[in-house]
Amino acid sequence: MRFSTTEEWDEAGGVLQTMIATLMSMHLETEQKDDLLRARQLLQEAQYCLQRLGVYSQDFDPSIFFY
Repeated sequence: MRFSTTEEWDEAGGVLQTMIATLMSMHLETEQKDDLLRARQLLQEAQYCLQRLGVYSQDFDPSIFFY
């Protein structure tokens, strides 16, 4: 799948934000906790990198995506 417009990137960024929020709400056993934290960290880093690349619209703000 390729994104060609900022609106498509915004929607994808919203999905990424949903994944991050889901991971933040999970409470796993001790042996899985490291993987959970690492996955969340990588998704947050990906979100940050995409914002720096400028693929999202000027109005995109992942912190208010759910509102």
